[in-house]
Amino acid sequence: MTAAALFQKIPFIKRLVDIRPGEAAKTFLMFWYFSLVIMTIWMLKPVRNSLLLDELGAKSLPYVNLAEGLFLIFIVWAFVELSKRLSKKTYFIVILGFYIACLAAFWILFRFKVDYLSAVFYVWVSSYSIAMTTLFFTLANDIFNPAEAKRLLGFIISGGSLGGVLGGVVTYHLVKWFATEDMLLFTAAVIGLCCVLVVANWRYIASSHAGADSGHKPKKDLPQAAQKSGGVSGLKLIAASSYLLVLAGLVIVAKMTSAVVDNQFNFIVDNSISGKQNLTSFYSGFNSFLNLLSCFMQLVVTRLSLKFLGVGISLWLLPSGLGVLALIGCLNPVLMVAMAIKLFDGSMNYSIQQASREVLYTPVASDVRYKVKPIIDMLGFRGARSLAGFYMIIATSFLGLPYEKIGWLILALIPLWIFLVWRMRHDYTRLLKSNLSSRAKGRPEASEKAGDIIALLCSEKTFEGISFYLTHPSSWIRKLAASIKFLHTDMKNDFSSTRKFIDKIRQREALDDGHDRCGGEKIRHQDMVFLRKLMFFKFGEEIEGDQSMEETIANAPEEALMRMAEILREGEKRLDLKHRAIRILEYIPKQETVDLMLHVLAGPQSQAFRFEIIRGLSRITQKEARLIPNRLVVKSEIMTECVLREKIHKVERFYELRCKTADKEGAAATMLRALADESIERIFLLLKLIYGREIIEIIESELTRTPQDAHIHAHAMELLANTVDPDLIAVLQGVFDGVAGMPARDKDVHKILREWAGSHDHWFVLAAYFVIFDLRLAQQWPEFEAFDPLKEGPLVLS
Repeated sequence: MTAAALFQKIPFIKRLVDIRPGEAAKTFLMFWYFSLVIMTIWMLKPVRNSLLLDELGAKSLPYVNLAEGLFLIFIVWAFVELSKRLSKKTYFIVILGFYIACLAAFWILFRFKVDYLSAVFYVWVSSYSIAMTTLFFTLANDIFNPAEAKRLLGFIISGGSLGGVLGGVVTYHLVKWFATEDMLLFTAAVIGLCCVLVVANWRYIASSHAGADSGHKPKKDLPQAAQKSGGVSGLKLIAASSYLLVLAGLVIVAKMTSAVVDNQFNFIVDNSISGKQNLTSFYSGFNSFLNLLSCFMQLVVTRLSLKFLGVGISLWLLPSGLGVLALIGCLNPVLMVAMAIKLFDGSMNYSIQQASREVLYTPVASDVRYKVKPIIDMLGFRGARSLAGFYMIIATSFLGLPYEKIGWLILALIPLWIFLVWRMRHDYTRLLKSNLSSRAKGRPEASEKAGDIIALLCSEKTFEGISFYLTHPSSWIRKLAASIKFLHTDMKNDFSSTRKFIDKIRQREALDDGHDRCGGEKIRHQDMVFLRKLMFFKFGEEIEGDQSMEETIANAPEEALMRMAEILREGEKRLDLKHRAIRILEYIPKQETVDLMLHVLAGPQSQAFRFEIIRGLSRITQKEARLIPNRLVVKSEIMTECVLREKIHKVERFYELRCKTADKEGAAATMLRALADESIERIFLLLKLIYGREIIEIIESELTRTPQDAHIHAHAMELLANTVDPDLIAVLQGVFDGVAGMPARDKDVHKILREWAGSHDHWFVLAAYFVIFDLRLAQQWPEFEAFDPLKEGPLVLS
């Protein structure tokens, strides 16, 4: 068993992290890569501080801080230029190799006592800290798609807490045996381990993004220059893209706010606690608690927030909470409030905020991301701290704002922050939509309609060719074909008995020979004749025969609506009449019609009739955009469909596991797949009613595409999560994220089959019968021994 597999089997890890099949190795590798990165930073910081203070003293700090910004500009330029000239794999290795070489050079130079070398080293370490974390997240963006990033980044980032502890402990013990300068060689060795992990991760870059860079660039958001970015600078790419500008703005405002929080916190601490020893004790204890809180947020809260709230709403949490706490701090600037503000800002910044920001990079084409990420994350970080410094100097020195009241500066930034989050959520959704729309295509139209298939089957003298229809695009035809195969081939029923079954289905689902359920001149004529008969009772005389359906209804639309409502609300009415009533209602485009159809849909109905109602709603609202379905009712129906899809999935899994010789084109398997496909189609039709047809069709095209590209599927799921309301995100992810989950327990499947067997939905009755028959479940559950819907019930053949 590999180390990654063992890592995944640790009970503590299994409870905290949703690691799916095939993800354990890369999660394991990236967790330790980030741990080692943070470990090296905490190994170098004590060395950097001690060497500078020993040689030049604390008075040199302002000058080296100024040099940090200038040197960082060079580092960012080097990162961008290297990304243009090197392949991804070479890019990472060259940069890590450069840092190893630098550490070796510094170690040699320190032995020669070079003047001012400690200042150069201090500046180098400052840029190293930012560059190494940026490099890590650049790799993470290439390895994880949006869905994986939302689930796994919180856990991976928590490796930084472990790395910080390891860095401090290792340095503390090593300096007892080696010179301070020798720590550079140990750090170089750790970076060497990072190189090994990057090489091991390379296969996941290739597999995760096999199609990500070809045809999935943000073409509508980035101009032509950005799409062909080989020779275009990162700054031009950012300037050319509203999405990247907003992303840069988010980074800068968040860092500026954090800088103000730090200064306010330090000022209040300085005024509240006196004495060097007391301050040291307070800061060490507070920082330890902050690290523990951050680790908890990374391990537990980040994944839950991104799963149930999505990226858009998760980005709102920090500015919203910080605004409330900052207002309290302005009104009551005491130590406890300042601690709460600092804890909230620090823990959120290194958990939910960090993970959400990294997810925002995933829709950006990889070659563009390599050029802009160093600028946004590195220069944006340093520039934000400088801007925050000017911001606070102006407010305190020129405007006279007391330092303990600089929380007002936080409040002043919150509206801009919230606006940027709102704009980012809009642009993020637009960019995902743009990436997917070029691939989107409509659902394949069935070349043959249901009525046409029935007419063909009824004209045949044998059902030998029925297997051809088991893979038909129409789920309805597949259900019929599966039933005929079971009856005629598996159960050895004669031809006439099977023909009787077809007649029963045609009668129950209001199908007429040669025509489909949704149209055809003969169907429309029959619907009009039916309506005229009903209207005759109203007027007491025959309506003229040359009137169209619309003209017939125009004579008394309220009466027609009332008559259709009576048919739909009477539980004992024939199903074919109810189907006819739904078709007629489509000629009455009124809000009352939509409300009636939703009311009927919310009642106990067969899935076939639910499908007809939902299709009718879809058609009538597509024709008349002014008709608005009740949002709460539609969302409730989406939830109902998701529960049904989960039940079908459990039975499918149970059937696959129990029937070792299961035929993928057998009656049971075909019927379950068709029912699952219909449930998915109903979910999308319902989503289109309240979230817009265009965007849902784009999502549907990708989530129902076979075979699926995992990366594109993840982008479609991310677009769905940013389109629907938060209360639907988790339940829809459970339906569409492609996870088989744990095999269904016997008692769960028993309960589902018992429910289906006793239902009034003939297709689910048949599905239960096929599964029970194939798996001989009557031996396990004797209550099914007498269950035979073909001898007793609406589909009886005798």
